[in-house]
Amino acid sequence: FINAHKVHENLTLISSSGEKKAVRGQGMKVGIIDSGIDYTHSMLGGVGTIEAYKEVDPNLPSDQFPNQKVVGGIDLVGTAYDLSSSNPVKRIPIPDGNPIDESGHGTHVAGTVAGIGDGTKTYSGVAPDASLHAIKVFGKNGSTGDTVVIAGLEYAADPNGDFDLSDQLDVVNLSLGGGFGEPHNLYREAVKNLVEGGTLVVASA
Repeated sequence: FINAHKVHENLTLISSSGEKKAVRGQGMKVGIIDSGIDYTHSMLGGVGTIEAYKEVDPNLPSDQFPNQKVVGGIDLVGTAYDLSSSNPVKRIPIPDGNPIDESGHGTHVAGTVAGIGDGTKTYSGVAPDASLHAIKVFGKNGSTGDTVVIAGLEYAADPNGDFDLSDQLDVVNLSLGGGFGEPHNLYREAVKNLVEGGTLVVASA
């Protein structure tokens, strides 16, 4: 509907050697700040079986992550995190290194951005040659908050945490939802700083 396929078919880059390549997001690093990414999914570099997904423990490292598509990421909150919970324990983020998606939305977004379709039952995303970083700010159920979103934006500025910003992400996607018209002053400032540093921030309406 947005004619991304026309870009893939008609817009080309010419390399220093004179080679023409279709514009498909190659060389771009995109962070998905959301519920994580199912890196076991066949459109996102995984083997694509239910068994592969079920063998992942969300709280422990997985030998399926990273892969060639989902090249990096972090879980900033943990499975039980829910900022709207009446249980104060669930309002405390417990980060770990495994950003597997436990609710599905981040995977949906990742597929739209850079998934690789089979041309029959599924279609490719807008930038199928881009690499992805899964930045998980939602637990299995529930809501998130400004502080963990800001931590996600900070990850995008320096994914390996060495204070050298040469590895910053090219694009960050925010599709978080929220009350209509409510300002988020804290992460609005963080978004502004990230953009000034050279990262494009894309936010849902």
